[in-house]
Amino acid sequence: MKNIFKKKNKISKNKVVEIQTENTTGNCLVSYKNLYLDCSQKELDFGHSSKWESKKIVEIFLDIGFNVDVIDWEDNSFLPLKNYDVVFDIHQNLSRIVPSLSDHSIKILHSTGSHPKYAANQEIDRVNQLIKRKKKNYRPKRICETIYFDRSAEVANAISLFGNSHTKSTFPKNLHEKITLLPVTSSRTLVKDMNTKDSKEFLWFYGYGAVHKGLDILLDIFSRDQNYKLNIVGEVEIEKDFMNIYANELLNLPNIEYHGYLTPLSKDFQKVINRCIAFIAPSCSESTSTAALTCIMAGLYPIYGIDNGLTLPSDTGFLLDSCSHKQIIKGIRTVSKYSRMELNREVKKIKDFVTKNHSRESFTSKMKEFILKSIND
Repeated sequence: MKNIFKKKNKISKNKVVEIQTENTTGNCLVSYKNLYLDCSQKELDFGHSSKWESKKIVEIFLDIGFNVDVIDWEDNSFLPLKNYDVVFDIHQNLSRIVPSLSDHSIKILHSTGSHPKYAANQEIDRVNQLIKRKKKNYRPKRICETIYFDRSAEVANAISLFGNSHTKSTFPKNLHEKITLLPVTSSRTLVKDMNTKDSKEFLWFYGYGAVHKGLDILLDIFSRDQNYKLNIVGEVEIEKDFMNIYANELLNLPNIEYHGYLTPLSKDFQKVINRCIAFIAPSCSESTSTAALTCIMAGLYPIYGIDNGLTLPSDTGFLLDSCSHKQIIKGIRTVSKYSRMELNREVKKIKDFVTKNHSRESFTSKMKEFILKSIND
């Protein structure tokens, strides 16, 4: 990605970053992550794919010919002081600033997850089940407000959505005509050694929200059956209430190993994936899970729930009918019986598909096509 700044400058979260282009066709406001504009190429490659994507969106608008102002999506104090021909927002600013916009402003909502109401209900159900099982309290971690998002979706002329048809189905039907599905990209990763010996080790690799991402279910399963090993990569220790419930399973069992946070381009991450045959992705709500795509690109076989928003070639991967204990156990036992040759053949087919459909080139092409269509329509 080219450097869109002539001079590097310190960017604050509440700063409006103004970027001028030649032969301008108008003004655009992007409400995403302005801090990501100051990332180095190394940070863009090592970090979550959203860093690269948000910077690329700004670059697309510049290439089209817009002067671009960029604010942080959580900046709730910003008000427009100029006319914007296009506003591109990922959550709530669109609903807040729409009274300040011209009737001719093109309003685009970019959704990076399932509908917030669906996601909230899914997580609350998970939390209630956990409290019932363990008789201990846990606070939901991934719930965000929905009023502003609903209003943003209502006033938007067009909605871009990371995900598949299932992800789209979580949105109200009256919004479906506005929605265009777009491919998320995976984070850059090292690749496992496909010639390693047969294994019964598995990987859980997700971000914040252990119960939302189904780690509690996996800890229950693996703590009861020590014929299989679970490797956990993520910052689970920051969730004190989760640690209060599952510290023993996370830290003291021989077949469960907690590695903490690892970047997918680190040697430690490669050591972990070299021991594993598959990743297990039992999240209750996503767009298309970047974590799942990253694991696929690393060479791991997918055992995944429908709410990861993955569309894979037919007859590949193990799609969980539900993320129940019973279904996940079935997936673990089934995949453990595959020969290394069977696994490698199927992993290659899945990886080739993801490489083609979730590349940075594919994202750039389809996002630009969507933006141009939204403007022209």
